Amino acid sequence: MKNNILTLLVVSVFSLISCSKDDDATPQQETLGNAKKVILNTYSEQGNITTTTLYEFSYNENSLLSAMKITDVDGVKNRTINYNADKKVSQITQTFGNVAKIITVTYNGENATVSISGQNEPYVLTFDSTNNTYDYSNGTDSGTLIYGENQNLIGVSSNNVSVFSKNIVPSIRGIYANQDKLFAFISSFLSNGDFLFFDRNAASSLFFSGENYTITNESENGSLTYYAMINTSTQLKIADVIIIY
Repeated sequence: MKNNILTLLVVSVFSLISCSKDDDATPQQETLGNAKKVILNTYSEQGNITTTTLYEFSYNENSLLSAMKITDVDGVKNRTINYNADKKVSQITQTFGNVAKIITVTYNGENATVSISGQNEPYVLTFDSTNNTYDYSNGTDSGTLIYGENQNLIGVSSNNVSVFSKNIVPSIRGIYANQDKLFAFISSFLSNGDFLFFDRNAASSLFFSGENYTITNESENGSLTYYAMINTSTQLKIADVIIIY
């Protein structure tokens, strides 16, 4: 289980990103700019760093992500993100070496169709306004996306089995604060597990595949924020992340 979590973390941890709060308890997200870089470290059971991943971000005139550069032991992955007139993602292209993976998204109102290069069947997402959920299916895989306050993705079930759930801190902005609520799920097709962490707000706790994890805000100081992710049962730190604004 720990190896699975670490694998997901290496490719995904972004929505631990947040803004600090002013002394008057007003969220600093109103004045603090978008994150420029994130440094992610994962740890062994002995407390030693096992991997380090660097994420670098660029934004367009609407403060939406336009490019991401991900550097780890395997090399460099580059993502470019394009949007439609409604500021919803229309295409994401990730290149790694000479290989490109492309995600294309079309919309019909609140519903969406996600086509992925190399896959024959697109994912169809159907919105349920009563429950604030999306049902998704591509013929072989199906499930439900569950949204909470401020359109945060708080849970995913797959074929009626809970994949994950998490508690959100609504006052603390995540890396996808300005994005459409489907962005986290759409980008997860590029790196398995992205949806665990990419969100509009930071998470305080996470349940995934039978394990509980606590995300603690260790320090906030101007342009830096430091988080740690801890296994609730063992109290072992699995990862930490430094955000540079």
